[in-house]
Amino acid sequence: MTADSSDSSAPPALKNAGSKRLRILIVDDDQLLAETLAALLRLQAYDVRTAFSGQSAIKIASEFGPDSLIIDVMMPGMNGLEAASHIRTLLPGCKIFLITGLSASTDLVLKSHVLKDGFELLSKPIDPRDLLARL
Repeated sequence: MTADSSDSSAPPALKNAGSKRLRILIVDDDQLLAETLAALLRLQAYDVRTAFSGQSAIKIASEFGPDSLIIDVMMPGMNGLEAASHIRTLLPGCKIFLITGLSASTDLVLKSHVLKDGFELLSKPIDPRDLLARL
């Protein structure tokens, strides 16, 4: 059976196999987490790159031009909010997901950025089905 736009059981990326593959940049200082998430998304036919710092995320984003950015909030050096804001300036149409494993009180602060900047918030551990549905 081939995946086409009428096959509701096909992964989202495969439903649109005739169109351009979505480009996704995953950024997390936890390299294992970033690479594991990237491998999962590659299995769904997404074009995925990884970065392990805010600074490298900006550089890769400017070259790669992702459609979506999945970025950890808490990273050493430039944090995810700062990097996401820079990338939003470079790529205004990029869909941005902030990922966090922080406490509920800190999430309230993040939610203010989510509302103001149009970012989406994902909690760690990330549910792959939820992520795929949002992409």
